[in-house]
Amino acid sequence: MRTDRLGFYQFWMVFWVLCKIHGAYITIDSGDTTQQLTSEITNNVCAETQFMIDEDQPDVSDIDIHPGADLSGLEIHEADLANANLQNANLSNTNLVYADLSEADLSYSNLQNSYIRFADLTGVNLSHANASNADLSDSDLEDAYFRGANFENADLRGVNFQGRYLDGVNLKGAKLREVDLEGFLLENANLEGAGLAMANLTDANLRNANLVDTDLRYADIQNADFRNANLKEADLSGVDLTEATFENSNLEEAITDSEE
Repeated sequence: MRTDRLGFYQFWMVFWVLCKIHGAYITIDSGDTTQQLTSEITNNVCAETQFMIDEDQPDVSDIDIHPGADLSGLEIHEADLANANLQNANLSNTNLVYADLSEADLSYSNLQNSYIRFADLTGVNLSHANASNADLSDSDLEDAYFRGANFENADLRGVNFQGRYLDGVNLKGAKLREVDLEGFLLENANLEGAGLAMANLTDANLRNANLVDTDLRYADIQNADFRNANLKEADLSGVDLTEATFENSNLEEAITDSEE
């Protein structure tokens, strides 16, 4: 157990115990502040926090790790799955918070609705993986392989994407606010409805990308290439369009400062 997170887990231990207590009012004394919680805390909230109370690293020795394995719905946060071969595996709805998946092969795997925050995914193979609606926020995806991956509606805020290649990836509706994509190859990527507000797109290649209804407010697009991109109804408020190339791009009904 990492000592810098002991306080975090102790807090959630107390909270989970309180979830299990049924009574009129529960009083928590936290220094200068006294809070009162009713017993109406839902079972859903308790279930969401239960995984945080285990201070020991989960034992995965009894789990059969192999291509095509069914690990759906498991609570394996902090698990050591480095270099694991999980091709075609089912990891949907799985809790992998703080897990080590470095250099793992997750190609063609199902990661839908999985919870993979703060995970080590450096060098992971996610080609053709389905990570739609997954939460990968604050994870390290440096040098990961993404060809054909599906991140539709995934939470990717705070992710380290260093590796430069996201071409052809489905990022429709993905949360990418303030993400650093400087110099990235995003050619033919599907970013329809994605949240890229304040993202760093300096020197990025977005040729032929689908950016319909994308939130690009205050994004840094210096020297970015949007040639032949579809930016219909995109929000470009606070963006200096003179800094990038928009040759043959579709800006129909796009929101720009020049229209204000």
